[in-house]
Amino acid sequence: MIPWRGRLRVLTYNLGKLIKYGLLVHTVTESTSGYILKLEIYAGERKNLQEIIFTLLEPYLDQNYHVYQDSYYNHLTIAETLLSRQVRVCGTIRVNRGLPPEMKKNHSL
Repeated sequence: MIPWRGRLRVLTYNLGKLIKYGLLVHTVTESTSGYILKLEIYAGERKNLQEIIFTLLEPYLDQNYHVYQDSYYNHLTIAETLLSRQVRVCGTIRVNRGLPPEMKKNHSL
């Protein structure tokens, strides 16, 4: 999220974040230099998470790259699909994102 309080049609509001108003930008960056390789600015069109990820990673599929994601982008089916396209995925995953039952921690104890 890039902070922005001016007038813009694609302005995003998120009550739960520290930066509440701004431009929502999805990026692919290079790990050592931090250079942005590809970016997509949210323009109000509804895309599901898988469409966003595969749009950004299209030039890098089938080339044995490694992708590091945070818990928002990580999902078991997306990771399996990326693995089938020779892209390795590393990152944290939320319990409600398709995690198998044997990997869920029992919190009732």
